[in-house]
Amino acid sequence: MESGSLNLGWVSFASLPSRWNLAVLGGRRPDPSWLKLAASGAEKVWAADAGVAYALAAGIESHRAIGDFDSLKDPQSIEWLAGHPERAARFPVEKDLTDFQIVLEEIPPDLPLVVTGFWGGRFDHLYCNVFSLMGWQGSEAVRVACDERECMALLGPRGSLTVSFDGEPAAVSLLALTEQVSGVRTDGLYWTPQPELKMTFPYTVSNKTTGRPFRVSLESGWLGVYLCSRENALVSDR
Repeated sequence: MESGSLNLGWVSFASLPSRWNLAVLGGRRPDPSWLKLAASGAEKVWAADAGVAYALAAGIESHRAIGDFDSLKDPQSIEWLAGHPERAARFPVEKDLTDFQIVLEEIPPDLPLVVTGFWGGRFDHLYCNVFSLMGWQGSEAVRVACDERECMALLGPRGSLTVSFDGEPAAVSLLALTEQVSGVRTDGLYWTPQPELKMTFPYTVSNKTTGRPFRVSLESGWLGVYLCSRENALVSDR
């Protein structure tokens, strides 16, 4: 697909396809207006468990709904699932995979993947989300976890990324997701990190930009390029 910009409102990524697949998980609920924007660029929308309700609240009908649906209590979601059995894949509560991992098995790597409903809640759930997303479909497939408050692009071996933003982020952090990340280069960040980053010494947090789009590249390993929206940085999860 022709390159353009993966535009998610307050943050965008240049030289990537301008269409993507979207997965809506059951973590922190994204703002409906932001979710509607994210879905406007999506070829298909997958929803996991409570993500069905999040999507419907934004006026979005999922291409596929996957999970045990134990979190769905609202009448709108229950009615939608009953009316679209061909779109729903129901799994038992006691299973070997998380709902998100089942979703990832279905999504092809031919387009970037944007995941929302990813943040918030328990640390073990977030840990599982991050590394499940990292393990999805090989190193070249672009993957981004985002909502109106936080965004992290996962950058694999020999990857590069140019990030633009609408309003200065509250923080930009580079997070090593493998034991070592080598050949890290940046342009447009206030502090320049060393080219070798270690998972067990995460000092490259709370950086800031120089007021223009910034670029990150690496040679080997996996890196999380994380941004926090200044406008929403101090909003409670509740």
